[in-house]
Amino acid sequence: MVSEQSKDPIPFLTVVTFGLLTPLGDSPQRVLAAIRAQVSAYGGSSYCNKWSHPMTVAQVPEAALAPLTPEVKALNLASRKLRLFRLAVPSLKQVLDFPDAPNVPLFLAGPELLPNQAAPIMGDLVGLIAQHSGLPIDLSMSRYFASGRAGVLQALQLAFQFFEQTSHNYAVIGGVDS
Repeated sequence: MVSEQSKDPIPFLTVVTFGLLTPLGDSPQRVLAAIRAQVSAYGGSSYCNKWSHPMTVAQVPEAALAPLTPEVKALNLASRKLRLFRLAVPSLKQVLDFPDAPNVPLFLAGPELLPNQAAPIMGDLVGLIAQHSGLPIDLSMSRYFASGRAGVLQALQLAFQFFEQTSHNYAVIGGVDS
């Protein structure tokens, strides 16, 4: 979650809190300890590349993902969208799951759209998260960026505009990819 701190000529944002979920852990301390111990989360997978060779990947363990509620199961989501939802929610809970949390916009970056490929997910991922996570997300002001890693920069830019044009003090900026 970020907060605007100044109306000075050079605007800046302050990181108030953050959440993360990686193959090495769900806190900076765990990830740093794993890196220092030279632990690797890379391993074989059932995914194949375009030459049908198995890919080596680092995956977040199933137990760390958001649980599947009956409501989410009933949506029959595409597997990638479901995985992105389950990856995003635990980190958002780290940021937003506290008493009297204000409704805040979520500016979320996700997988980029590839030429001649079906869209991996649509912007409704933010709606799915808002509707089924129980977190205080203001869906009317939230945005999704299907731009890959660059999407976080777009989200930051939108956060600056958001604070400049509204009286709000908080927003969540995030990124998720499978």
